[in-house]
Amino acid sequence: MYKNLLRHLGSLRLAVVLLAVLSVVLIWATFYEAHTSTESAVNAFYGSWWFCALLMLLGLNIASATLVRFPWKRSQYGFVLTHSGILFILLGAVVGLLGGREGYITLIENGNSVDSLTTGNEILQIERPEDKLSLRVPLNVRKLNAIDHPVPIQTSKLIDADSLQISLVKRYVNTEERLIVNEGYGNFNPALLVSLNPQLDGEENVIKEWLLSGDPERQIMQIGPLLIRIFKADSEEKLKKFLDPSNQNGEEMGIFSFVLKGNQFDLPVQENLGKVVKLADDKISVELKEYFPDFRMDTESGKPITVSQDPNNPVVYYEITWKGESDSPCKAVGFVFADYPDLGMNRLEGADANSFEVSYDFDRLDMDVGIFAELSVVYLIAGPGEQLHYVSRKPGEVRQVGVLSLNQIIPLEGWKMNPGLSVVRYVQSAESKNQIVPVPIDESMGFSRPALELKLSGSGYSTNVFVQWNRPFEIITAANTDSKVPVTFLYTDEKVSLGFSIRLLKFDMPTFEGTDMPASYESLIRVTNEKTGEALERKIWMNHPMSYQGYRISQSGYSIGMQGRQSTLQLLADPGSWLKWLGSILMILGITLMYFWNPSERKKIIINSDIRNEES
Repeated sequence: MYKNLLRHLGSLRLAVVLLAVLSVVLIWATFYEAHTSTESAVNAFYGSWWFCALLMLLGLNIASATLVRFPWKRSQYGFVLTHSGILFILLGAVVGLLGGREGYITLIENGNSVDSLTTGNEILQIERPEDKLSLRVPLNVRKLNAIDHPVPIQTSKLIDADSLQISLVKRYVNTEERLIVNEGYGNFNPALLVSLNPQLDGEENVIKEWLLSGDPERQIMQIGPLLIRIFKADSEEKLKKFLDPSNQNGEEMGIFSFVLKGNQFDLPVQENLGKVVKLADDKISVELKEYFPDFRMDTESGKPITVSQDPNNPVVYYEITWKGESDSPCKAVGFVFADYPDLGMNRLEGADANSFEVSYDFDRLDMDVGIFAELSVVYLIAGPGEQLHYVSRKPGEVRQVGVLSLNQIIPLEGWKMNPGLSVVRYVQSAESKNQIVPVPIDESMGFSRPALELKLSGSGYSTNVFVQWNRPFEIITAANTDSKVPVTFLYTDEKVSLGFSIRLLKFDMPTFEGTDMPASYESLIRVTNEKTGEALERKIWMNHPMSYQGYRISQSGYSIGMQGRQSTLQLLADPGSWLKWLGSILMILGITLMYFWNPSERKKIIINSDIRNEES
């Protein structure tokens, strides 16, 4: 019975079937890799359980064919060694597939060292930064693209299930972040949706962009030599100042404002700079100590300076004193930024932070200063109410002013590049938020930004969120108001610590004589052991890798970009390589024995073969 089982498992018929199936799979995998990527082929084929099972079944067939002949004769030693070599090679392949590591690192010439390997496998990393706890969820891209219902992610070791439950809804190949603007119910906070139709490369292009008066990062839009800016006019007096800067009346440096005990006080900076001003029956003393048109912190002295006299980053240094409760002295000292209101730096003494608020309103009405001087400029003025106006100027020419209505093309006659500028939507009390949406891949861009859609639920709520590639996403979760826990999600490449670091000292790209065609890529690297600190330098180039701590480090590619010369290295750790080497040695010995160990037997086989040929 034992012999019969081995004969069936080790039959030549089964071997032919297994080899045929393996050949078809390898051909299929090769075409699949050519149309997708190496990582996709590994996930779909070479790293799958069924491919490893196929190799193990082939190994079982070879082992059975060897064992069925036991006890072996002297003439069969070569046969046994050859089949044993094949078995070791197959075993080494399975060990390498299951336990091997392969990935790439990109190094910048004379840049920072790299101590981790990017494997190319996608993961979702969930962290609790305060507790320094993290969870890595491996992602199978092929399965992710095929899921049709939310898949729960087990996070019980990291987060209380009552606080947060996470499910993976879908993976999107490409996404983008879009600004969504809606009408709100707050104060006057205008936003304009601007449309441009410039003639570029002989074709009409439509560009639409939101300008937000309340967001310093979205107040300005620049297209080549054209700069567009939104201004808010919440009164007729403010509108007159925008349309004619001569109506500023000493407000060229802006208005310094502060709120104290519910009362607001406004001071023109230019009129009051360097003076001590008494307010509220001399109960409040204000001194605007210094004005910085273009504020910077000097790195050497650590003191504030202005790098130019153009109002590129206006800042006021102030000091305010007043009497608090029970006539206790209170003081506020600090810097207030016109363009970055949330960046205010102040120190309060003897007062509650909620009782004091400061702001700096600086409207750059002059079109001939700073970054505006050499550009064609269009100011879009929203308000008061539903009114829209524009002010335009080409460098060195007179300002043009006019009333504007929706979808009206602003007359910019004589401009070298007429952008076809118009306002297609006006929101007076704008509320804005960024929203991630799936979009088709733009082949001309050359890259995509995938994202995961997650369903988050717990504590009576449920919502879907998008986590974009390499962009951390944070939420605050809690089972109750007293146990708030920040949780961060990161969708990224899996990185594995190497135990050593690599630094690119020099990258050379010799060319063929008389041409610019690269003849080779050469990287001089320094490898440093993290435990001992020992370092060694080696040069590696195409087909000349180096080995270090179980990794084979070889030259893979290069690029030359804004950061300088970059070299891409492939790192491969194959724990089954020694089995493959052993198998190869056994195969060579086995083949040698079969042909040279017993020449008399080999001669007898050849003579018998000749006799059969003559008889036939």
